[in-house]
Amino acid sequence: MGIDGFQHSCDDLSLTGACPQAGASRARRGKPAQGRRPRTVRVGGRRFPASAALVAALLPLGLSSVPAAAAAAPAAPASAGQHPGARIAPALPAAPACAKAVAVASGGTTSAATRLPTPTSTQGGELLSRTGLHVDLPSGVPAPPAQRAVAWMITDLNTNEIIAACNAHVRMPPASTLKVLTALALRPRLKDTKIYTGRAHEANQEGTRVGIVPGSLYTVKDLFHAMLLLSGNDAAEALASLVGGTAATTKLMNQKAEELGAHDTHASNASGLDALGQVSSAYDLAVLGRAALADKQLTSVFRTRAYDFPSSGAWIGPTRKTFEIQNHNRLLGKYKGADGVKNGYTTQAGGTYIASATRGSERYLVTVMRTDGKSQYAARDLLDWAFSHGDKAGAVGRLARPAAPGKSAPSKATGSASPSPAASADGGAQEGGSLFPLAVVAVSACSVGLVFGLVSWRLPRTRLRRHCRRINRRG
Repeated sequence: MGIDGFQHSCDDLSLTGACPQAGASRARRGKPAQGRRPRTVRVGGRRFPASAALVAALLPLGLSSVPAAAAAAPAAPASAGQHPGARIAPALPAAPACAKAVAVASGGTTSAATRLPTPTSTQGGELLSRTGLHVDLPSGVPAPPAQRAVAWMITDLNTNEIIAACNAHVRMPPASTLKVLTALALRPRLKDTKIYTGRAHEANQEGTRVGIVPGSLYTVKDLFHAMLLLSGNDAAEALASLVGGTAATTKLMNQKAEELGAHDTHASNASGLDALGQVSSAYDLAVLGRAALADKQLTSVFRTRAYDFPSSGAWIGPTRKTFEIQNHNRLLGKYKGADGVKNGYTTQAGGTYIASATRGSERYLVTVMRTDGKSQYAARDLLDWAFSHGDKAGAVGRLARPAAPGKSAPSKATGSASPSPAASADGGAQEGGSLFPLAVVAVSACSVGLVFGLVSWRLPRTRLRRHCRRINRRG
């Protein structure tokens, strides 16, 4: 993730009972080569590692509020038989019930906590327009387990009632969970048997790839399985190419999001890779997950454990070699009742997850955004709580019904609406705004350019000095 750990800002003692200020970052593995010093940049009179300086430049602008560790705790004493110089990674503090702010850590530097942006949607109920933890539980029923995640939500799919939510409408990068929206937007327009010829543009996509070979032939069925099981970014771009490219695809995706009532969501590409303005929310991911589970064809793909994807070849047929790809949804086959849908991870988004499970007559959907570590553990813990206590929990909201085809679901801006009197663990709406206002983007671009300029300038200057010294010695 480019970070050394994770800690929520602890500014809501009513949720945690105490503020674990002595958090620690994980020890960095490896050391600089002997005789070489790590590349640093001077910012504001202080010298930072280049990566930390980049984060420091972005943080005040609100674009890099990714989960991170607190400042490092004092080193623990070496145990018997342990090398005295060995570094120990201290345990992270307990997770708070629901975050209100996040900090960024890089190396030994930890930023000040940045408050989460204010939600701009009231879909699902007025209560969900407020940040914080929202539950309505009778006496004796424990609250959902605290998560190392900035936002999450639990929905009863039988009733569409939201039985627990944390920062449900806070907009954040969705990572590859956005591919659920890609599938919803493109599946009706593409037949499984349609043929696609691989191109270098798709084959050279960043991140996870299934291995599309330029000039080789693939069916739409192959590409959907590669995108949704293996999370192949090359497959996502290939599907986008079949409907006219990225611009045409994102237009379809954003129209589909509006139609479903996912008003926090904006797509900038088909893959979910970090991109300017690309955001969603825990509420919206639940909307997308519900829609995907209602599509029998997509559900069949999401439940597929493994698929034989074709190797390179300019023909379609049984004689062509294949290789097996496996579903990245780690809950399938390992969690009782798991039946979908999609996980994701990027540097900016952290871990994200949409997961559903059915046991008897009970069916729950959980969404998790911006976790540290493996997001399937957070999804698993929330599902465990739902199956144990969900039938006793009161509703704190409800997934809105999708609009008729061609129309968008109604939405209200929060504006100055009064907070709902329903039970809530949050102290009120937070100050802030959207993650990507245009002014912020402009200033942040300047900051990034300045930092990278400083870093890139250092190396040529050093080489020039060495060259001058060699010339002087030659006399």
